[in-house]
Formats: sequence, C-alpha cells, structure tokens
Amino acid sequence: MCRTSYSDQHLNEATRGRGPEISCHEASCLARSQRQSAPIAHMPPRGEGMMEERIETTQGKFFLRPFASEDEDKVLRLWAAAFHKDMPLPLWHWKYVANPFGAPMTVCVSDAEEIVAFFAAIRYPAFWKGRQTFMLHAVDNMSHPAYRGVLSGRKGLFARTADFFFRCHTGPDKSVFVYGYPGIRHFRLGQYLLGYMALPRGISFLRGKAKNIRKKRGLSFGIVEVVKTASEDFDHFCRTTAREYPFAVRRDAAFIRWRFLEHPLQKYHLWVCRSFGTRRITAFAAVHREEGRARLVDLWAVEVERDTRRLLAEIASDLARTGGEFLECWLPSGHFLSNHLRTIGFEEAPEPFGFVPACVNRSFHPDLDISWATRNFFYTLADADLL
Repeated sequence: MCRTSYSDQHLNEATRGRGPEISCHEASCLARSQRQSAPIAHMPPRGEGMMEERIETTQGKFFLRPFASEDEDKVLRLWAAAFHKDMPLPLWHWKYVANPFGAPMTVCVSDAEEIVAFFAAIRYPAFWKGRQTFMLHAVDNMSHPAYRGVLSGRKGLFARTADFFFRCHTGPDKSVFVYGYPGIRHFRLGQYLLGYMALPRGISFLRGKAKNIRKKRGLSFGIVEVVKTASEDFDHFCRTTAREYPFAVRRDAAFIRWRFLEHPLQKYHLWVCRSFGTRRITAFAAVHREEGRARLVDLWAVEVERDTRRLLAEIASDLARTGGEFLECWLPSGHFLSNHLRTIGFEEAPEPFGFVPACVNRSFHPDLDISWATRNFFYTLADADLL
C-alpha cells in the first residue's frame, strides 16, 4: 500500500463550477479513449514547449516545470528520501504510466539538476450535477528533507511547487476540484501552507459481524454475483446513479478496470447486484480481503435500500463461510449509504488509518460553490490510491 505523504502533503481543492459540459455518453467515450493516452515515455523531454519558472535563493537557483520523461529515476530517488522506502516500480507504472485518465506532475529542480520537490495528481472524470467535469486526487506529494529549509513557510519550495501545479492544471476548462486524504500532521501543515480544509462530513468507519449481516437479505429479488471484467454495464450503472451522487468521481467501466482489476499489488473481489428483470447493475462493492475481515474499499448503489442489503448480505455470507468475522466500510458521515449500513447491523468503530479527507479552500471555477462542493462530495477508499 502506498501512503502518500510528502512532508507538506496531500491536497484537495474545491471550486465553484460548472465544469466542461460533456454528455454522459461523450464522457464514457472519453474515458475509453483516454486509455490510449500518452504514457510517461511519450511525454515531451525537457525544453519542448514546457513552461518553466525560476526561483532565486541564497542557496542557488531552482526551477519549477512540468515532469518530463527523463525525470522518472530522479523522482523515484526523491520518493525514497522523503518516505524512507522505495516505491515499487509496478505501482509507479500503474499509477503514472498506465493510468488511462492522466496524472499531471510538477517538479522543482535545483541548478544541479536534482529534483527537490514533486506535486502530482490523478485526473478523474467526475459527475457535477449530472454533467461531466474533472477532479484531481493529489498523490505522492513530497519535498527532499535536505531542501526543506531553503525557503520557509508559504514561500518554501514545496508550497511554490504546489502553487505552480494549481496554476497549470486547475480551472474551468481543466479540473475544478482537488482532494486528498492526508494524515493529521500533514493536514495541519497543509492548512498553514496551502489552505487545506477538512471536508465537513468527515468519516464514518463502520464495522459489522458477518454472521449477523448475512441474515439481513431483506425482500430484494436482485441477483448477486462476483464479476471479473469491467463491462459496459458499469457505464450504464454510472449514468443511472448520477442523481444520487451529484459530486463524485465516476465509477464507470474505465475507472473500475484501472482502479481494481489492473492494480499491481492489491487483489479485489468485485461484487454486483443486478435487477432480476433487466439484469442491470443496481449496487456494486469492491472488496479487499484481509485476515479475518473483508473491507469494502468501494460501495456504490442507488438510494433504494433493498438491493444494497442483498449485496452486503451475500458478501457477509461468503466471508463467514471462509472463517472471516468482520465486514468494514469507510464512508462520509451522514451519507445514505452510511445510514443503510447502520440499519443492517454495522456500528461505528475507530478509524484505523488516520486520514483526514480534505480540500484546498479556494475556488477554481466561478460557478462551483465551495460550500456546496464540500457538502456533496462523495468519497470512499477507492477515490485514493492508498488501499
């Protein structure tokens, strides 16, 4: 599992906006076409049409610019210096090279050509009141320990790198919201340096006993199954749930395929409940199994409760058959899914990760109200790259 802290870490930014207006069908086609987007190896080398800014300090010159293909080894060395371990190359490849959505990156480079700060995000297609827009999930943001004192506070190299990133990659025709899950320490640093704010819903970490939840099938006639491919059924399901998730990353086939089926280090079981009559998906869960438990890394369902109950009862039954005891889920407090889980026996438990769902408290689009955005943003562990 890759924890993204940076020593001035994970970001989020909310905006006020309408975002580029693209139909759901066009958005689905866009997501599929982006699977062919240029990998890192095809990014322009330094100097080919790249904007650059210079920072003069008493300790030398530093340059802010977009990531270039030849930077990869240096960024991986920076990652090791910042996090005291190596990033697995398959994880780097999955997150940045094979990512179908794009992963914009900004680097701060010393005049000795050492990369001393890095800011990156995954650019997700998202719903905004039924329309298509884009959100950024900030990941792997960091600075080199040896350079953190070159400039201090909001004028520091990391803060300047983040600001350059936002100027390049946010706006009405780009991405309208930037979010992330920092730990408490990095959240506090982000509050001071970059204007982080905690998302007002916070987190409900819910846990239920499998032997109890498996009895709560209810009256649903839905058909529950495990799927091993991300078919276009997910595109249809994503479109039909847009009203219930007015501000959220799209769970279409492209997202399901990349996030869960192509992850190089984690194995997920994808469960769906289908309508008995139409065979359309009505509820979905991505399950990660650990010793004695199953964690719902993602849960996405219509607001009508019966198919969600049916789905979770079948997951719990499968878990109990293999000796597992607990089913767990991490959701925004007060969301209808959190409430559904409580009605079938899930209870609040201590949050084990220490994440603070957060965003930068400023607007990237004149029409997107930040208060509305932070109140309506739906998020799960699937919206991060941490599990």
